Amino acid sequence: MIPLIPPSPKGRGVREKEERCSNLLDVLLSILGDKQAYLDPGSGSFLLQLQIAGLLGAALVLRTQWSKIKKFFNRKNVKEETKDEDSDEA
Repeated sequence: MIPLIPPSPKGRGVREKEERCSNLLDVLLSILGDKQAYLDPGSGSFLLQLQIAGLLGAALVLRTQWSKIKKFFNRKNVKEETKDEDSDEA
C-alpha cells in the first residue's frame, strides 16, 4: 500500500495522527469500492462534525449519569471495606 501522506518532519505523535487519518481515508475509500464517487471538501467537514457531535454526546451522557457511575464504583469499594473491617474485628 502506498502511503497517502508523505513522511512528516514533525514529531512521532503527529505522524501517528496522520497515519490514523490515512487509515480512516482508506476505510472510507474501501467502503465506496468501485462506485463512481468521490469525497469532496464538504464530506470531510461532515465527518468532522460527526466526530465533534459524538464527543459532545458522550460528554453529556457522562455529565448526566455521573452520579450513577460514581455510585456504582463506590458500592464495590464499600463492600470491600466492610469485608476488611469484619475480618479485622474477628
